[in-house]
Amino acid sequence: MRSFNVQAIPQGQHKYLISKFAKLRFHSGDPESGPTLLEKLLATFKEKSDLYNMFLDMEIKCGSEEDDSKERVRALFKGALAGKTATIQGKALFKKWLGFDKSKEMRRLLRL
Repeated sequence: MRSFNVQAIPQGQHKYLISKFAKLRFHSGDPESGPTLLEKLLATFKEKSDLYNMFLDMEIKCGSEEDDSKERVRALFKGALAGKTATIQGKALFKKWLGFDKSKEMRRLLRL
């Protein structure tokens, strides 16, 4: 993976640039570098619910049907809800989590 220098841009735009780069890595089919970049961002900006939402959306959309992928998404939901969240944000996360579990269960039932 090529490294890129974020020091050339203002400090306030680092999060935006790295998150966009991680999205591109997700869409390009690189299974490790996209999530790794987002995990580093979450470690730096723990209270940013927009990062959790973006990471969850990418994992749900681009994730595989394997059980470890489902558990990784569930762990992300737990991490997003572990910190301080506003009532509206918590409700939206629970709704997204319920929709995720329902869709996975429907896919499992249709394969039987």
